[in-house]
Amino acid sequence: ILLLESADDLSVDIPDAVNVLALFVARAVVDDILPPAFITRVQKILPESSKGLQAIQVAEKSYLSAPHHAELVERKWGGSTHLTVEEVKKKITDLLGEYAENGDTMEACRCIRELGVSFFHHEVVKRALVLSMEKQSAEPLIRKLLEEASDEGLISSSQMIKGFYRMEESLDDLCLDIPSARSLFQSLIPKAISEGWLDPSFAKSATEDGAVPRQDNEKVKRYKEEVVTM
Repeated sequence: ILLLESADDLSVDIPDAVNVLALFVARAVVDDILPPAFITRVQKILPESSKGLQAIQVAEKSYLSAPHHAELVERKWGGSTHLTVEEVKKKITDLLGEYAENGDTMEACRCIRELGVSFFHHEVVKRALVLSMEKQSAEPLIRKLLEEASDEGLISSSQMIKGFYRMEESLDDLCLDIPSARSLFQSLIPKAISEGWLDPSFAKSATEDGAVPRQDNEKVKRYKEEVVTM
């Protein structure tokens, strides 16, 4: 907030300060350093005509509201793999399939890290969960991989939760191909929590039938809006 409040002074020496700050804030939100609610909260604090408010508005409208915004921010920042979303999804599917065959957790983690898409790790989680349901014999391996990825900080807690929310949202469709998907998913939640790689807050926010309560849960709503665009 102090940096945004200093934006007017910074603009004297750095003409592009508004865009630089906008990208900085957007990247912080994408990387889960700042909560999405920060954007709304800080707009109420900054003066109407300030450069800081302009930076927040640019971050929100030009970056965070754009389609595939996480990929856009990553590329603007300069750390992109230059892979399309579909290419990343295919690589994730391939590495998980290979892992289910060879069980090499260290190699699978290395492949995930090499993708360089920390903002998209929720897709790794979701696809891993689907694989554990499609091929139930692979569930212990999948749990081992996600536990290891969590323990070493490869997949953040927020990305893990996003992956579970996305999985939960797709259960109706998944049940058409895997009738037991809902019960398999529900049985996996306490295992993941007890093993330490899923935050207990996920279980608290879910109802008995697997739905996420929508009232009074702005953070969950924002999470879902974000992941739909990626």
